Amino acid sequence: VIGKLLYNFQRKVNDKLLQKVQESGMTLDQVVTMASIIQAEAANEQDMFNVSAVLHNRLNFGADYDIYFLECDSTSFYPYRNAKDLEEQGGTLSYGNYDTYKISGLPAGAICNPGIDAINAALKPNTGGDAEQYLYFCHSDEGVAYYATNESDHEYNKQLAGIS
Repeated sequence: VIGKLLYNFQRKVNDKLLQKVQESGMTLDQVVTMASIIQAEAANEQDMFNVSAVLHNRLNFGADYDIYFLECDSTSFYPYRNAKDLEEQGGTLSYGNYDTYKISGLPAGAICNPGIDAINAALKPNTGGDAEQYLYFCHSDEGVAYYATNESDHEYNKQLAGIS
């Protein structure tokens, strides 16, 4: 199984993609780690590019707005999916350096196996319209995505999404 995973990864991460990684200024590990968060957080392929914009913006200029963490729910309970799974396993996390509510920057490694769409999104986030200023995102239970450039709009979006 591991051999199949590695073969598939090497087949998809070709010279053209490696060139894009090099041009991005990130390492391949950083791209895959970011892509794994995008894969876990995004509602669909189109959403991946906007989630990527939020992550890149937080890393690149979030500190200008007192935002020092990526704050992605998908990393909070890693390697578990959610709080319920964590409780079923005894209520303690055995891995550190993954919770992006507690660490700045990217986690220590990937939190899932990202697809090529997520990898492409990590390499080329949406920069059109307001996306180049997005600092927040949330999703409703139905998968409707909401983006914001400031905290007050994010709080309003959370109400629209039914999560606050």
